[in-house]
Amino acid sequence: MRLDTVVVGGGVIGLAVARELARRGVATALLERHSRCGEGITSRNSEVLHAGLYYGDDLPRKRRCCVRGKRLLYEYCEDRGVAHRRLGKIIVAPPGGEAGLDAIAEQGARAGVLDLEKLTAADVASLEPEVVGAAGLL
Repeated sequence: MRLDTVVVGGGVIGLAVARELARRGVATALLERHSRCGEGITSRNSEVLHAGLYYGDDLPRKRRCCVRGKRLLYEYCEDRGVAHRRLGKIIVAPPGGEAGLDAIAEQGARAGVLDLEKLTAADVASLEPEVVGAAGLL
């Protein structure tokens, strides 16, 4: 058998690359040192989809990739019936720190993160009773 490409590493990235190459008709082999794929660094993943909130204008490509990647991953899961949950993330401002939340929200909006919800202190407390904050973003 003749191979066009060898992908080293059967984590989430290696599998995705090998899959896409194979879908394009490229003769591809995947090499993995563990007995099963996904047992390396991928298994220690935080399972968080980064929304692109924290990447400023100095990292526009990274910001765009986060926003697009989040959308594409949710679409992929929904189209294929892959179980997943959209839990969100609460960014909490301490008393007097609300301006920081506004800056994060503005930066997120510039990045195309359009699903941010502003939270009051009561909203934060109702979602996470052990967390005290003046306001939040979800």
